[in-house]
Amino acid sequence: MNSAFVVFQRFLSGLPLSGEAIGDVLARFTLRTLESDEFFARAGDVNDRLGFVVDGLFVMTVDRPGQPEYVKNFLSAGEFLLAAFDPAGGNLVNIRALRDARVLQARYSDIRELYAKHEDFRVLSERGMQRRYQELCDRLEQMATLDAGGRYALFREAFGSLEADIPQYLVASYIGVTPTQLSRVRRKAGIG
Repeated sequence: MNSAFVVFQRFLSGLPLSGEAIGDVLARFTLRTLESDEFFARAGDVNDRLGFVVDGLFVMTVDRPGQPEYVKNFLSAGEFLLAAFDPAGGNLVNIRALRDARVLQARYSDIRELYAKHEDFRVLSERGMQRRYQELCDRLEQMATLDAGGRYALFREAFGSLEADIPQYLVASYIGVTPTQLSRVRRKAGIG
């Protein structure tokens, strides 16, 4: 078995899923490699695609006409890439590799079909979506209630080990400041 699939199988085996569900999920995925700056998904495109990051680092952004791109999230090994909840609809976000990456990808509609066959998989998927929704709500609250220093501290808590691989303009966008303001926040925090 390819090392990427071994990683994914270990991930799935750590979840409360039956062996049959794990086998059915694994069978839907194929390996894809992406180079740095290559897109997994582009906003507006219709891609019935879901990915599992085996290794690499991705940025999820939202285009805003006339404004800098908004960084929604950073995704690394062990996380899922999904640009639209409706497989027939257009992608809502861009997902771009920040360094060379390996991703296992499947048709999202194929994965959703497994919900009817494997109740444990459906429940687990719903819990994962609820967890992700809560993370987004928490981030919105943090953007509204914390100053730039507080938001940067939370960024470092979540992504500190990856910060050296993330361009500073993307960090600035993630915490809602300009690159110049980020330099001041970092200097004030005694960093760089």
